[in-house]
Amino acid sequence: MQDDIYSGEHCLALPKLNLQFLTLHDYLLRNYNLFRLEANYEIREDLEDVIKRVGPRANPEGGVEYTGAARPGAICG
Repeated sequence: MQDDIYSGEHCLALPKLNLQFLTLHDYLLRNYNLFRLEANYEIREDLEDVIKRVGPRANPEGGVEYTGAARPGAICG
């Protein structure tokens, strides 16, 4: 199944169906899957933005130091 090896590098399309033949359960399931994909995409965008702004860098001791800043609620708002 393609979902098992999805790397996030490309768009993941929902299977195309003629909507007039969907049962109510299928319709709700497709809408739920679309909602999940959209929510995950927005979370990923927020995380990428915050990670860029905090500027993580490896320090000589093997830890991580942050050279930038982001407000505490940056991901949520």
